[in-house]
Amino acid sequence: MVRPADERSGAAYFQNKGFEVVAAASAQLPNNPPEIRTADVATWVANHLHDAAQAIVMGGNGFRVAGAVEPLEARIGRPVLAPNQALLWALLRRMRITLAASGRGSLFRH
Repeated sequence: MVRPADERSGAAYFQNKGFEVVAAASAQLPNNPPEIRTADVATWVANHLHDAAQAIVMGGNGFRVAGAVEPLEARIGRPVLAPNQALLWALLRRMRITLAASGRGSLFRH
C-alpha cells in the first residue's frame, strides 16, 4: 500500500520530469499482495479517475498490476502504464526489438 508521503514523492518525481500530475492516490486495497485481484485494481482506478487525467501511471508496490492494464484501458479509454510493462517496453526499444505484445496495453502499439 502506498502511503501519503509516498504519493507526494511519486507525484514530485513525475513533476520534476515535466509531467503535470493532476492526482495521486493510494488504492484502498488489501495490504497483502496475494489478496489483490487485478479486477479490483481496475475497478478502484476507474472509480477514482480524475477527469483531467490523460493517462494513468500505476505503481506495483509489491503486487502485480500488469493484468489490470488492458481491461482498464478498455474501460477508461486512456493509456495505462505499469512499472514492469514500462520497463519491458524500454528494454525492447533500447535493443531495437519489435515485439507484438497483445494484451499488455496500448504502450506496446507504439
